[in-house]
Amino acid sequence: MSDDRFNGVESPTKHRKKRTRNTKRRGVERDARSSEMPPRQSPAEGRVTYAELLGSVNQSCASARNAWLALLVLLLYFLVTLGSVTHEDLFLNNPVALPIVNVEIPLSSFFTVAPIVLLFIHLGLLMQHAILGYKCHQLSQVSTTKSGDHHPSDNRQVVHSYAFCQLIAGPDAPRLVEWVMRLIIFFTLIATPVITLLYFQIVPRVGSRRCPHR
Repeated sequence: MSDDRFNGVESPTKHRKKRTRNTKRRGVERDARSSEMPPRQSPAEGRVTYAELLGSVNQSCASARNAWLALLVLLLYFLVTLGSVTHEDLFLNNPVALPIVNVEIPLSSFFTVAPIVLLFIHLGLLMQHAILGYKCHQLSQVSTTKSGDHHPSDNRQVVHSYAFCQLIAGPDAPRLVEWVMRLIIFFTLIATPVITLLYFQIVPRVGSRRCPHR
């Protein structure tokens, strides 16, 4: 019987031990690589659920509704102040008295600062409603997919009652109610602020050309 050390052939026992060591080494390396890799997320885990999107939309609708009401109050305040300014005040540059607070400020300062404040508030409100409109469209698409119908009234019933949100993501309303909501949003959110800004520019020019009647 020849010696394996001299003829270069390993015995079966040594060969099995070597194969076992290699298998254990590969298993340890595989476990180390798997522990370093981040866990895979299923596609459903990375998506926003309908309940989360609905809560975000309703919260944004509430904030936009409050900002819209604040804009209406500010527009009414400015229109009342402009209505109290007479042609004589414009001609003589008398101070204007602000309603409620009863504070007099220079007329030129009022016609300079007030339009700028109104302009920035209006632009900010329009941007807020643009973002809200995008969210409402996303909610409308998700609710359509969930119910399998083009107008899923069961999912749309829980949308905030703000008219802007109801027009985009709310349930189907009668045609008359829909047109009334559209007119309310158009005149209060777009037309009235623009008319007020133009009124700030027209009143001083018209009033300064007229002499007060003594």
